[in-house]
Amino acid sequence: MTAPSLPPLRQLRTVSRPLSVPEYYHACVGTHPRTLEERRTAVLALRSDGRLDSAQLQTALAQISEVNPGLCLRIERKAGLAYWRSDGPKPRLRTVEDCTWDGASAAGTGFITDEPQSLEDGPCVELINARLRDGGSMLVLRTFHTVMDGGGVLHFFYELFRALRGEPLLGSNAAFSDAELMRSLGVRKTRSRHMRTCGLTGLPLGDE
Repeated sequence: MTAPSLPPLRQLRTVSRPLSVPEYYHACVGTHPRTLEERRTAVLALRSDGRLDSAQLQTALAQISEVNPGLCLRIERKAGLAYWRSDGPKPRLRTVEDCTWDGASAAGTGFITDEPQSLEDGPCVELINARLRDGGSMLVLRTFHTVMDGGGVLHFFYELFRALRGEPLLGSNAAFSDAELMRSLGVRKTRSRHMRTCGLTGLPLGDE
Protein backbone atom coordinates (compact mmCIF):
# COMPACT_ATOMS: atom_id res chain seq x y z
CA MET A 1 0.00 0.00 0.00
CA THR A 2 1.41 3.40 -0.97
CA ALA A 3 1.49 6.15 1.61
CA PRO A 4 -0.92 9.03 1.03
CA SER A 5 0.49 12.35 -0.04
CA LEU A 6 0.28 15.23 2.40
CA PRO A 7 -2.18 18.01 1.61
CA PRO A 8 -0.50 20.71 -0.48
CA LEU A 9 0.81 23.84 1.20
CA ARG A 10 -1.17 26.96 0.45
CA GLN A 11 -1.55 30.42 1.88
CA LEU A 12 -4.23 29.84 4.50
CA ARG A 13 -6.02 32.64 6.31
CA THR A 14 -7.76 30.79 9.13
CA VAL A 15 -7.81 27.44 10.92
CA SER A 16 -10.98 26.28 12.66
CA ARG A 17 -11.43 22.57 13.42
CA PRO A 18 -11.65 20.12 16.32
CA LEU A 19 -8.42 18.85 17.83
CA SER A 20 -7.48 15.37 16.70
CA VAL A 21 -6.97 12.70 19.36
CA PRO A 22 -3.13 12.93 19.26
CA GLU A 23 -3.30 16.73 19.43
CA TYR A 24 -5.67 16.60 22.40
CA TYR A 25 -3.43 14.07 24.15
CA HIS A 26 -0.34 16.26 23.83
CA ALA A 27 -2.34 19.31 24.90
CA CYS A 28 -3.41 17.56 28.11
CA VAL A 29 -0.07 16.09 29.22
CA GLY A 30 1.36 17.99 32.16
CA THR A 31 -1.72 20.13 32.84
CA HIS A 32 -2.93 18.38 36.00
CA PRO A 33 -1.28 19.75 39.16
CA ARG A 34 -0.47 16.22 40.39
CA THR A 35 1.07 14.95 37.18
CA LEU A 36 4.69 13.82 37.10
CA GLU A 37 5.17 15.02 33.53
CA GLU A 38 5.81 18.52 32.29
CA ARG A 39 3.94 20.24 29.49
CA ARG A 40 5.28 18.96 26.20
CA THR A 41 7.07 21.67 24.26
CA ALA A 42 9.11 21.91 21.08
CA VAL A 43 12.28 24.02 21.17
CA LEU A 44 14.88 24.49 18.43
CA ALA A 45 17.88 26.82 18.54
CA LEU A 46 19.99 27.99 15.59
CA ARG A 47 23.26 29.83 16.07
CA SER A 48 24.38 32.80 13.98
CA ASP A 49 27.95 34.11 14.00
CA GLY A 50 26.65 37.66 13.58
CA ARG A 51 23.96 39.82 15.12
CA LEU A 52 20.36 39.33 13.97
CA ASP A 53 18.22 42.43 13.54
CA SER A 54 15.08 42.23 15.71
CA ALA A 55 13.16 44.67 13.51
CA GLN A 56 13.71 42.48 10.44
CA LEU A 57 12.72 39.39 12.42
CA GLN A 58 9.53 41.10 13.60
CA THR A 59 8.59 42.01 10.03
CA ALA A 60 9.26 38.45 8.84
CA LEU A 61 7.19 37.00 11.70
CA ALA A 62 4.24 39.21 10.76
CA GLN A 63 4.50 38.13 7.11
CA ILE A 64 4.57 34.40 7.76
CA SER A 65 1.76 34.65 10.33
CA GLU A 66 -0.53 36.01 7.61
CA VAL A 67 -0.29 32.79 5.55
CA ASN A 68 0.51 30.31 8.35
CA PRO A 69 -2.44 30.70 10.76
CA GLY A 70 -1.19 27.74 12.80
CA LEU A 71 1.19 30.23 14.41
CA CYS A 72 -1.78 32.01 16.02
CA LEU A 73 -3.66 29.00 17.37
CA ARG A 74 -5.52 28.82 20.63
CA ILE A 75 -7.76 26.13 22.10
CA GLU A 76 -11.42 26.89 22.60
CA ARG A 77 -13.48 24.48 24.71
CA LYS A 78 -17.18 24.28 24.03
CA ALA A 79 -19.76 21.67 25.05
CA GLY A 80 -17.07 19.26 26.21
CA LEU A 81 -15.10 19.47 22.95
CA ALA A 82 -11.85 21.25 22.08
CA TYR A 83 -11.39 23.28 18.90
CA TRP A 84 -8.48 25.02 17.25
CA ARG A 85 -9.07 28.69 16.50
CA SER A 86 -6.48 30.82 14.72
CA ASP A 87 -7.60 34.14 16.21
CA GLY A 88 -5.04 34.05 19.02
CA PRO A 89 -2.08 36.42 19.45
CA LYS A 90 0.59 36.41 16.77
CA PRO A 91 3.99 34.87 17.59
CA ARG A 92 5.91 36.87 20.14
CA LEU A 93 9.44 38.10 19.38
CA ARG A 94 11.65 38.54 22.42
CA THR A 95 15.18 39.95 22.40
CA VAL A 96 17.58 38.82 25.14
CA GLU A 97 20.77 40.78 25.69
CA ASP A 98 24.09 39.51 27.07
CA CYS A 99 23.17 35.82 26.70
CA THR A 100 25.72 33.38 28.14
CA TRP A 101 24.31 30.14 26.70
CA ASP A 102 26.81 28.30 24.51
CA GLY A 103 24.33 25.70 23.21
CA ALA A 104 26.41 22.83 24.60
CA SER A 105 24.51 22.20 27.85
CA ALA A 106 21.51 23.29 29.89
CA ALA A 107 23.58 25.90 31.73
CA GLY A 108 22.28 29.37 30.94
CA THR A 109 19.01 28.29 29.30
CA GLY A 110 16.71 29.84 31.90
CA PHE A 111 15.91 32.76 29.59
CA ILE A 112 14.04 30.42 27.23
CA THR A 113 11.13 29.93 29.66
CA ASP A 114 11.13 33.40 31.26
CA GLU A 115 7.86 34.45 29.60
CA PRO A 116 4.59 32.47 29.94
CA GLN A 117 2.84 30.74 27.06
CA SER A 118 -0.76 29.56 26.96
CA LEU A 119 -2.65 27.22 24.65
CA GLU A 120 -5.92 28.82 25.72
CA ASP A 121 -4.99 32.50 25.55
CA GLY A 122 -1.75 32.57 23.57
CA PRO A 123 0.78 33.23 22.41
CA CYS A 124 1.54 29.60 21.58
CA VAL A 125 4.65 30.45 19.54
CA GLU A 126 7.65 32.53 20.63
CA LEU A 127 10.83 33.44 18.78
CA ILE A 128 13.78 34.55 20.89
CA ASN A 129 16.67 36.57 19.49
CA ALA A 130 19.38 35.93 22.08
CA ARG A 131 22.42 38.17 21.62
CA LEU A 132 25.54 36.32 22.73
CA ARG A 133 28.52 37.85 24.50
CA ASP A 134 30.86 36.71 21.73
CA GLY A 135 29.04 38.84 19.15
CA GLY A 136 26.86 36.08 17.70
CA SER A 137 23.17 35.34 18.16
CA MET A 138 21.05 32.36 19.08
CA LEU A 139 17.65 32.16 17.40
CA VAL A 140 15.33 30.04 19.55
CA LEU A 141 11.82 28.86 18.61
CA ARG A 142 9.63 27.81 21.53
CA THR A 143 6.16 26.35 21.15
CA PHE A 144 3.90 23.52 22.33
CA HIS A 145 4.30 20.05 20.85
CA THR A 146 0.56 19.88 20.18
CA VAL A 147 0.96 22.94 17.92
CA MET A 148 4.12 21.81 16.09
CA ASP A 149 6.08 18.61 15.73
CA GLY A 150 9.63 18.53 14.40
CA GLY A 151 8.46 18.93 10.82
CA GLY A 152 6.37 21.96 11.77
CA VAL A 153 9.33 23.56 13.53
CA LEU A 154 11.51 23.15 10.45
CA HIS A 155 8.74 24.51 8.23
CA PHE A 156 8.54 27.58 10.50
CA PHE A 157 12.24 28.31 10.02
CA TYR A 158 12.07 27.67 6.26
CA GLU A 159 9.24 30.21 5.99
CA LEU A 160 11.05 32.67 8.27
CA PHE A 161 14.18 32.59 6.12
CA ARG A 162 12.11 32.90 2.94
CA ALA A 163 10.54 36.04 4.38
CA LEU A 164 13.93 37.45 5.40
CA ARG A 165 15.23 36.85 1.85
CA GLY A 166 12.13 38.37 0.29
CA GLU A 167 11.04 35.11 -1.35
CA PRO A 168 7.42 33.90 -1.81
CA LEU A 169 6.00 32.06 1.18
CA LEU A 170 4.57 28.54 0.81
CA GLY A 171 1.91 28.74 3.51
CA SER A 172 0.49 25.87 5.53
CA ASN A 173 -1.69 22.76 5.57
CA ALA A 174 -2.67 23.14 9.24
CA ALA A 175 -6.39 22.89 8.40
CA PHE A 176 -5.80 19.17 7.75
CA SER A 177 -5.27 17.03 10.86
CA ASP A 178 -3.10 13.95 11.34
CA ALA A 179 -6.25 11.93 12.00
CA GLU A 180 -7.67 12.91 8.60
CA LEU A 181 -4.42 11.82 6.99
CA MET A 182 -4.72 8.39 8.63
CA ARG A 183 -8.35 8.05 7.54
CA SER A 184 -7.35 8.80 3.96
CA LEU A 185 -5.47 5.48 3.90
CA GLY A 186 -8.81 3.70 3.77
CA VAL A 187 -7.67 0.89 6.08
CA ARG A 188 -10.46 -1.47 7.06
CA LYS A 189 -11.04 -2.31 10.69
CA THR A 190 -9.24 -5.50 11.73
CA ARG A 191 -9.31 -7.63 14.85
CA SER A 192 -6.26 -7.45 17.07
CA ARG A 193 -4.06 -10.56 16.92
CA HIS A 194 -2.41 -11.53 20.18
CA MET A 195 1.22 -12.45 19.69
CA ARG A 196 3.07 -14.85 21.97
CA THR A 197 6.07 -13.22 23.58
CA CYS A 198 8.87 -14.41 25.83
CA GLY A 199 11.25 -12.75 28.25
CA LEU A 200 14.71 -12.12 26.84
CA THR A 201 16.28 -13.38 30.08
CA GLY A 202 14.19 -16.56 30.24
CA LEU A 203 11.39 -17.58 32.55
CA PRO A 204 11.36 -16.10 36.07
CA LEU A 205 12.79 -18.33 38.81
CA GLY A 206 12.06 -18.30 42.54
CA ASP A 207 9.85 -15.82 44.37
CA GLU A 208 11.57 -12.55 43.45
